[in-house]
Amino acid sequence: MAVPNEELCPDWILLSYSNMHVAKHKAWFKTYTPWTSTLSSIFGNHPELEVFGIGTVDLTTKLNMDASATATVTLTNVLHVPDFPCNAIGQPIGDEHTVVFSKLPGKAGIFNASGDKMAQFKSGHILFLVDVVAPIGHRLHETSLTSNKPLMLSYHWDAVETSKWEAAKTSVTNQAAVPSKPTFDGSRLYRQAERTFLNKRFKSEYKFLRSHGLSIHKDEDREEGRAIIRELMHFDENEPNVDV
Repeated sequence: MAVPNEELCPDWILLSYSNMHVAKHKAWFKTYTPWTSTLSSIFGNHPELEVFGIGTVDLTTKLNMDASATATVTLTNVLHVPDFPCNAIGQPIGDEHTVVFSKLPGKAGIFNASGDKMAQFKSGHILFLVDVVAPIGHRLHETSLTSNKPLMLSYHWDAVETSKWEAAKTSVTNQAAVPSKPTFDGSRLYRQAERTFLNKRFKSEYKFLRSHGLSIHKDEDREEGRAIIRELMHFDENEPNVDV
C-alpha cells in the first residue's frame, strides 16, 4: 500500500537507449508484484541498483499546459527502483507508440498507432521529460533534475534478470488452471530465516518498508511487509531454472 499524500518524483525522462521502464515510488503502480532483481550500469562504473517490484503504470499525461486535456499512457513491466535518479520511459514505449523528437511547437511527443497525441514533453528543458499529472491522492514535488547536476542514468536490465521474470510469468500462465496463487500471512512475526532474508536483501526492515511506501511505526504496515517478504521468499524458492 502506498503512503497517502506522499510527494512523488515528477520527472519521467525518455531514455531511448534503455531497455526498461522505471518508477521510483510504488504509488505510480496500478498493478504490482514484489520482485527482487538488480539494474546494472551499461559502463560498469556505477553500483547495481536494487529492484523491489514490477508492474503496470497508467501514466496520466498533460496534453496542454493547464492539464485541461489529458491522456493515459500505459506502461507494462515497469520496475520499482527507489534509488534510480528519476522515473524513466525506455525503449519498450516503441512497441505500441511512436516517439517524435522535434523543436517545432506542438510537433514533439508520444503518439499512438492512430496518430493521436498521448503525451507532450515539458518545455524549457534540455531533457525529454513527459508532462504528467500526479496519481489521485498524491502530489508531485519539485524536479530533481538540474542542468548542473550530473545524471547517472546509464543502467539496463540484464538479459538474465529479464529472463527470470519472463520465465516466472510463463510458469504462472501454464498453471492457469490452479484456482488461486498462494496467500501469505503477515500476522505472524518473522522467523529467523525470514529475518535473515530481509536483512540480506534490504539491509533493514525500516529500509524495506520505506521502499514499499510503508511505515515501521504502523502495525498494519509491518504486517503487510511480512506478507511481502514471505511472498518474495516463495518466489525465490520456486524460481524456474533459466538457461540464457
